[in-house]
Amino acid sequence: MAQHPSRLSVCARRCLARERRAARQAEVARAFIAAYLDCRNAAEAARRLGIAKKRAAIAGHRLLKKPAVVEALRAAGIEIDADRAALHPNRRGADGLNPRQRRFVAEYAVSCNAHDAALRAGYAPRSAATLGSRQLRDPAVIAALAKAGVTITYGMHPTDQQRKPRPPFVKQRLTARQQRFVAAYLELGNASEAARRAGLTTRHLGAAGSKMLHDPAVAAVIAAEQEKLMENGRLTAARVLQEYMRIAFANIRDIMDWGPDGVSLRPKDATTEDQSAAIGEFIVTADGSGTITARVTMQPKLEALNALARHLGIDGSKGVPLPAPPWPSAEERAALRERLLGPPPPAKDEKAKND
Repeated sequence: MAQHPSRLSVCARRCLARERRAARQAEVARAFIAAYLDCRNAAEAARRLGIAKKRAAIAGHRLLKKPAVVEALRAAGIEIDADRAALHPNRRGADGLNPRQRRFVAEYAVSCNAHDAALRAGYAPRSAATLGSRQLRDPAVIAALAKAGVTITYGMHPTDQQRKPRPPFVKQRLTARQQRFVAAYLELGNASEAARRAGLTTRHLGAAGSKMLHDPAVAAVIAAEQEKLMENGRLTAARVLQEYMRIAFANIRDIMDWGPDGVSLRPKDATTEDQSAAIGEFIVTADGSGTITARVTMQPKLEALNALARHLGIDGSKGVPLPAPPWPSAEERAALRERLLGPPPPAKDEKAKND
C-alpha cells in the first residue's frame, strides 16, 4: 500500500523527487529533440519549449550537451564528435562551412530560394530572409554552390528563383468589439458614439473611434457595407439633398386645412410624394365616447435647413459671406415700436392747448 509523501522518510522523499525530476527532464529532452530535428536551431527549439527568449540560446546549448539528447541525435543520423563541438552552428570544417551552411547549400541547390533554404537549414524564422541573403555573399558558400553547379543571381527578384507563392495577409474576421463598432457606425455615422456603443472604455472616444476607422479590416468592412447599401437603396448625394429639400420647404397647409368648422386632413390621393415625405409622425386615437383624434408631426425643418446651408456654404463655415438682412424702413420701425411700447405720449404744446 502506498504511503502518503508526508509519512515517508527524508531519503525516500528525496528519491521520489529525483525520479520526478528525471521524468520531467526526459520529457523536456524528447520535446527538445523533436523541435531540434524540425528546425536544426537550438535557440529556436528552446523557444518552442516555452523558454524565455533571453535564455533560449544558453538553454538550447546546454540541452545539446545532455547525454540522452546526444544519443537521440546520433540515432537520428546527425554526426556528433566526442566533444560535441560539431553541433555548434558556427564551427567550420575543412571546406570553410559550418553544418548549418552545408544544409543551406544543399537546400538552395534544390529550391534556388534563399529564404526557404535558410528556414530549412535551421535559421530562425524572424531572420531567415536576411541571413539567407547574407549566406549568398559568403565566399565559402559561393564556392560550394559553384561546385554543385548552381549560379547565384543577385537582385531583388531574380527570374531563375523558384519562389513559393505568398498570398497577402488579410484578416478573415473582425473581433466582437470591431463588429459592434461597424454596426453602430453604419447606423449613426458618428465614430465617437459608435466607439461608446462598442464598449471602448476611454476618456478620448473621438481618438478611439478614429483609430478604429483607420484599421484596414474595419475600413474594408465599412466600405463594403456602404457600397452594398448604395447599390440596394440607390443611395446618392442627389437623393439625400432631395430628401432634405422635401423636409426644409414643406408647408403644413399641404397636409391639413383648418377653419371655423375645425381641422381636417387632406385625402391621401390629394397628397403628393414630396408632401408625404415631410410627415414625421401620424397618430390616430379614439376615446371612450368614440371621438377620433389625429395628431400629425412634421419633420424638423430647422435641421434640414442647417444641413442645406452647410452644403451650400451659406452658413459661414466655408467662408462664403452671408447675405445682409433687409433693413426696415422708418414706417416699419415706428409701427414695431408702437406695437411693443404702445402709442407715443402727446407732445407738450398739444397738452397745453387742450388745457
